[in-house]
Amino acid sequence: MKKIFALVMGFAIVLANPSFAEEPKVNRINAAKSLTDRLDSSVIRNLQIRVHAKGKNCDIMHVETLNLLPPMMEALANGKLNYGQAIPGGINNFAQNYGFKSILYTSRADESLIAYGNDAISSSEIKKMQACSNQTDKKTSQKQVSKVEINGKNLIEKIHKQYKIHSFYSEPVRSGSRMVIWLPEAAWNKLTENEKSSIRYYMKGQYSNCGIGIGRVDGVDIISDKIIPIQ
Repeated sequence: MKKIFALVMGFAIVLANPSFAEEPKVNRINAAKSLTDRLDSSVIRNLQIRVHAKGKNCDIMHVETLNLLPPMMEALANGKLNYGQAIPGGINNFAQNYGFKSILYTSRADESLIAYGNDAISSSEIKKMQACSNQTDKKTSQKQVSKVEINGKNLIEKIHKQYKIHSFYSEPVRSGSRMVIWLPEAAWNKLTENEKSSIRYYMKGQYSNCGIGIGRVDGVDIISDKIIPIQ
């Protein structure tokens, strides 16, 4: 009887300890990030797939693609066709191994939505939901930056709003080993040298290996044309 009581008390202590409660969330956040990196360096990197952990318990996986239609989303979910080369077994299998209860696939090109799991969330709702971030990410985002860096970040946001670029491009993304912020070529050509320098300062202040991507605008997307390395 004493052994049973000790086990129950020990379990209660685990539940009451925030660090234990937070660990599954952190694991799911890190899993989503690692999957994004994995797909970004695979044979299907041109689809620009981004994976986010969302929801109160970070147990909703949002898979955002560039322009996949529902049948292609299903193939990605189940690891069929060439998607199986990038993620054997499919994303759904990967997500379930990390305790995600729902996996939702959306396309930035339209309102297509494929959902697996129990949560009835619409395409517009999942896109509006804030992605979970761990404490390391928060500390990084809150670190002190120079006025020039802040000006650079604000300028990027202004350009994206002006050209009505999808929010996906608001943050730098990985291209090979380099972190890149994408901007419309027309906007980049109109910037002064000081404005270009502020964007370079912002990127250099965040990453050791980075660049500025320049491309044509196609609807809400930027078509990758060239990358200007930042030394």
